[in-house]
Amino acid sequence: MKSVFSILLCLLFFLAACNSDTSISKNSYLKKFRSFVAEVEQNYASYNEEDWDKSDEAFNIFSKIDYESHKDKLTESEKEEVNNLIGKYNGLKLKGKSRIFINEMDETIEETTERVKGFIEAVTEGDTLEHSSAIE
Repeated sequence: MKSVFSILLCLLFFLAACNSDTSISKNSYLKKFRSFVAEVEQNYASYNEEDWDKSDEAFNIFSKIDYESHKDKLTESEKEEVNNLIGKYNGLKLKGKSRIFINEMDETIEETTERVKGFIEAVTEGDTLEHSSAIE
C-alpha cells in the first residue's frame, strides 16, 4: 500500500510540475512579448531597414508561432493584451517606416533639385544667343 501511495504521490507531483511548466511557459511568452514591444517602442525611431527586418522576424515568432502554441492557455484578458501588443508593434512599425520613407524622399528631393539645377545651367549656358539670332 505504501508503494502505491508513493507512486500516486510521485505521479501527482509530476502532473503538478507539468502544469506549472505550462503556466511558466505562457507567462514567459507574455513577459518576453511585452519586453520585445517595449524595446521596439524605445528604439523604433533609430531603426533602419535591417533593424526592421530583424524585428519583423521576432514579431512573427511572437505573434504567430508562439501565439498558436499558447492561445488555448491564454485567458480572454491575456488574448486582448496580445492583440494590443500586436497593434502597438504595427503602429510603431508604421511610424518607423514612415520616418525612413520621409528621410529617403528628402534625400531624393535634394538630389533631384541639384540635378535640375545642373540641367538648367547646362541648357542655358553658352550659345543661346546664337540660336536665338538664327531663328530671327
